[in-house]
Amino acid sequence: MMTQLRIQLLGDIAVHQHGVNLLPGRRYTRATALLTYLLMRRGKRLSREQLASTFWPDSNNMQARTNLRGALIDLREHVPQLADCLEDHQPYLSWRMDCEHTVDVFEFESLLERAEAIVSVDASAAIAALRQSVSIYAGELLPGFYDEWVLDERNRLHTAYLNALLWLAELLETAGQIRDAIRYAEMLLRADRLRENSHLLLMRLHIAVGDRAQALKVYADCTRLLVEELGVEPGPAIQSLHRRLLQEPVAAGVLMQLAAPAGTLVGRAAEWRQLLDSWERAMTGDTQIIMLMGEPGIGKTRLMQELRRHCADAGGLVLAATCPQARDPVAYVAPALWLALPELTARLAHLDEEYLAYLQLLLPELRQRYPHVHPPTALTPHWQRLHLHQALSTLFAGGGEPTLLFLDDAQWCDAASVEWLQHLVATQPQAHLLVVMSIRTGETEAPSLASMRTDLVARGRLQMIELMRLSYTETEQLVGQHVTPPPAATVLERIYRTSAGIPYIVVELARTLMQTTDAVDAPDRVEVAHLLPANISALVLHRLAGLSSSAQRTLDCAAVIGVRFAGNVLHQVVHLPEDEYLQALDELWRSALIRVVGDDDYEFDHELVRTVLYESLSVVRRRQLHRLAAETMAALYVDDLSSFGEQIAEHYERGGRPLEAAQTLLLMAQSHSGALVLETAQAHIARALALLERAPHTSAAATQAFLCWLHLGAILARHRRYDDDQMRRAFTQAHRLSKQLPDLHLRFWALRGLWGVEWGAVQLESALDIAQELLGMVSGLEDDALRAEAHWAQGATLFYLGRFPEAVAMLQAAATFNGAGSVRSDSLPRLYAPATAARCYLALIELLCGDPDQGLRAIHKLVAWAERHADAYTYAFVLAHLGIAHYLVRDVDAVFAAAERLVALSIQHSYGNMLAIAERLQSWAFALHEDGAAEVDLLRQMVLDQVGVTAEVAAPLFVVALTEALTFHGRHAEALALIDVGLAAVQRQHFVIGEIELHRLRGELLLRSDHDLQAGENELERALLMAQRQGVRLYALRSLTSLCRVLTQHGRREDAIARLRAALTEFPAASSLLDVQTARTLLHELSTDRR
Repeated sequence: MMTQLRIQLLGDIAVHQHGVNLLPGRRYTRATALLTYLLMRRGKRLSREQLASTFWPDSNNMQARTNLRGALIDLREHVPQLADCLEDHQPYLSWRMDCEHTVDVFEFESLLERAEAIVSVDASAAIAALRQSVSIYAGELLPGFYDEWVLDERNRLHTAYLNALLWLAELLETAGQIRDAIRYAEMLLRADRLRENSHLLLMRLHIAVGDRAQALKVYADCTRLLVEELGVEPGPAIQSLHRRLLQEPVAAGVLMQLAAPAGTLVGRAAEWRQLLDSWERAMTGDTQIIMLMGEPGIGKTRLMQELRRHCADAGGLVLAATCPQARDPVAYVAPALWLALPELTARLAHLDEEYLAYLQLLLPELRQRYPHVHPPTALTPHWQRLHLHQALSTLFAGGGEPTLLFLDDAQWCDAASVEWLQHLVATQPQAHLLVVMSIRTGETEAPSLASMRTDLVARGRLQMIELMRLSYTETEQLVGQHVTPPPAATVLERIYRTSAGIPYIVVELARTLMQTTDAVDAPDRVEVAHLLPANISALVLHRLAGLSSSAQRTLDCAAVIGVRFAGNVLHQVVHLPEDEYLQALDELWRSALIRVVGDDDYEFDHELVRTVLYESLSVVRRRQLHRLAAETMAALYVDDLSSFGEQIAEHYERGGRPLEAAQTLLLMAQSHSGALVLETAQAHIARALALLERAPHTSAAATQAFLCWLHLGAILARHRRYDDDQMRRAFTQAHRLSKQLPDLHLRFWALRGLWGVEWGAVQLESALDIAQELLGMVSGLEDDALRAEAHWAQGATLFYLGRFPEAVAMLQAAATFNGAGSVRSDSLPRLYAPATAARCYLALIELLCGDPDQGLRAIHKLVAWAERHADAYTYAFVLAHLGIAHYLVRDVDAVFAAAERLVALSIQHSYGNMLAIAERLQSWAFALHEDGAAEVDLLRQMVLDQVGVTAEVAAPLFVVALTEALTFHGRHAEALALIDVGLAAVQRQHFVIGEIELHRLRGELLLRSDHDLQAGENELERALLMAQRQGVRLYALRSLTSLCRVLTQHGRREDAIARLRAALTEFPAASSLLDVQTARTLLHELSTDRR
């Protein structure tokens, strides 16, 4: 069974599984919106047609279906866990009801329903449910989406949230929990400032707690807002309350005060019990020594405050001191600090004078207090130290009451103090004494302290208590002790992530955050790291102060690279000798500042350290390190930009290098492939262009912007229809910018892009003008890549204009170029190999105007070659024209086979235009079957929106295909109407090939209808004449075959036989093509009947 998914739609868009977000970088995609739409309508089966029109309303039906298919492929390829939640009942989609998931929207609504169901019997439970529901509402539904269905749901849920806040505040008011009611009323007011009854409620609540000034302020704010925003005065109810408030002021001194209860020790129960046990043993005469260890802010001081209070309440003597940090610490600093405390006055008064004499060596002021005590007798250093140790041990271990000696920051304790503490434990094992030493982990520890620990552990005389970071649940409990009401779940998660569960930071962050408006109004927008109190930053920087210069330098560089960083990148950025660098890494690891997460990967142990350190760097230093990081990563990961490109671009951007950032983003856009290529590439290029807008207007920036537009156009040309407006805009912008550039290669490719737009939209005269300009540009260049492109453009345009002899000359020239060009040309975008495309069209011309069988053999040979050697898009291009070639000769089964291969390839690479051709071919093949009536309507839907001025280059061919399908199924009237539309389009576009076939089909339909036989014959004669004039033998034979049937009916059998015989001599005797076989069969029938 799949692990449960946790889906967030309110305030953010995220899907978590095992704590990992499955949608990084995909929150605002159409695929995500589609998934959410199905989820919100779980249990309902929705048709693909409905979904396509809902999500792509501006696209035609065919393109919308293609987009839907691409979105589903995107889900299956990149987020299979979510795709598994979809039930695909062709042609319907639905969200599986058995999918294990929790959704914040459903939880929010469920809690509201629960509150409504139980409020009459259990108001407290209803309040609890409402509290939980409003905490779940982290913000508006699906932020960033503005589809109509989203806006409707968003408004509905926001209204439910407002009503829940109002209801909760009123229930709390009734229950006497006025302060809590005020908080929720303030939340309500922030969520909808113009709701007058919210102002009224908040005024009433402030009056209830005697806060007259705040109530008056609420009224003033309400009045100002209503006048400024709506131009109206407050209503009678709120004005009446305001007058009463002015007439009957609340007596002073009745304001309720919120007393924060003393919090318990969250997450420290076991450690507290261990400390109490040690104290109880010490009270029975069993000397105890404890090392309390943990990083700064972990709660050592807080725990010791409680222990000191407990020991004092139990009648113990509590002596606390803190070791100062010093390069050369003074000897016996710890006992000297304790000696100076006034709590020891009574004990000192009862101490032997001999011991007092030695203690005067540590605390000279004792000489003034006890002038009658003479200095000690001069002894050797060893005996003098021994006597001093005995004096100290007698003082602290003697006396009647149990004693707690607490030494904070003991990691800085001097060697002499450590030596005496070992003497104390060894000579006073049964004293009523507990010694607690608080030690910061991550600090450089004195060797004497480590030696003491080893010695006492070996003798079983030392307990070590290490305080760990709080869990998420413990963090939530701690925040709850200090903040009322508790913050939203999103804010709490960010507090936990930023603080890493360190109690001191948790509390300070929580207090600071809840003083900000966004923490309540828009918790999803709260950036905890940017709201750090100064004391937390100081704590972090103080911790780093003791690092060596090389460790500090290494940590600075790491902070710029990121929370997680690779060792090879860091080493090059730091630029230290290897031994020094490794020592610095070791120092950082031993200081618990970084941890190892891979073979050569590290991350900050605490994100907060990285944040504070980064902010402490000067702007100049940051930029320098960002540039170094970008250059290093760009060199190391040049072949893996899909994984590291965004980091490199961000480093360049932060390093003040917008051109390099834009170039990296452009390279990423080019490197992406598969179903996400278009959306991802567009996002990268849009970001690159935004960077370039802010960059200085130099020739380099203009060149980079040009390349962005040019590559965007090329990417769109692969994945959209040829007449796409965005593609036209991209190439138009590229062409505009290219005029400012001196590089002829750049100007050529911009113009080549514009040619593709005009040619694809069947604006053939315009395309021909551009193609001629391209030829002029390359005439003086020794660049075969550009020559091939220019000759291909001219030849392809002439092909569709029906100027086949001229087209053949251009296409043959394009096919002879090997495609190798200058480095500049090879680095610019090419849709497909022009030489291969030219050979493809030469095969089609051979099929139409020469030997059709030879033309088919040529294109099959080209397909076999392209499958092995060509790039994917060129292969798709050849496959598409294989299908078209078989369509031209009416080989239904071969058309279907080619289309099937093209569909698979187009879906794999998200080639939207090729997929459209493949689906039309498939529909035509399906439609020419007895049971293909339904497919005719689908083909009609695909074709009819593409016969206007902006039709695609292959659209007229598919008008012919649709006409054939309508005729096959007896829908003659529709077919004739379609031909009229199609002829108007092809004549406007000068598309001669399509015009020939449309006239033939019209002639055949008119003859079948028996309404105007002469008009039908004239149409066939016209089609035949056009085909002969253009040299299109195949179409001429097809038209002649239909015409000869008419001639026979009119008694002109001999004429028909003669014309058929003459036409068939132009085709090989072994040809098995359907048109040739049909003509031969007719000739045989006519000849047989004559005999």
